Amino acid sequence: MSVLSAVPFAEVQGSLALDLAPYLEAEPVAPLAARHEVGPDADVVPIDRRERAETERWARHIVQAALEVVGGVRPSSQLVRWLSPTVYADLRRRTHLLALASVRDPERAHPVRARLQTLHASYPTPGVLEAAARVRHGERSRAVAARFERRADRGWVCTALDFA
Repeated sequence: MSVLSAVPFAEVQGSLALDLAPYLEAEPVAPLAARHEVGPDADVVPIDRRERAETERWARHIVQAALEVVGGVRPSSQLVRWLSPTVYADLRRRTHLLALASVRDPERAHPVRARLQTLHASYPTPGVLEAAARVRHGERSRAVAARFERRADRGWVCTALDFA
């Protein structure tokens, strides 16, 4: 008798054999909201659904506008109020460098506008939104990461913007 024939074998056609008995006998899992405490040290930051939708819609507009600034379609001055001074300076530098590159090499100039496809947001702490976006530029996709912080005097401000 071979070693393989000593191991019990269950015949299964077209499916993966899984033993679900331990999971069926276990205690039911509480919903995610019930498992996390809400407070300053909590894993989940509570946020109103309407406020979340409005904030994420606003973040989409700012990221799309930043893409248009870099693409030379929109003046950077339109975003000065919603960007931190560091992000604004970096966006202007990036726009200038891309404009120089397209003048030197006309094939680098893209006639296609970059379009924001998806934006996934998270709220690591109250008053902070971090977003990961997928941007479509012609046939290529790129990533953009952004961080927005709520300021008492200015509302939401983009404090980090990184193009990958």
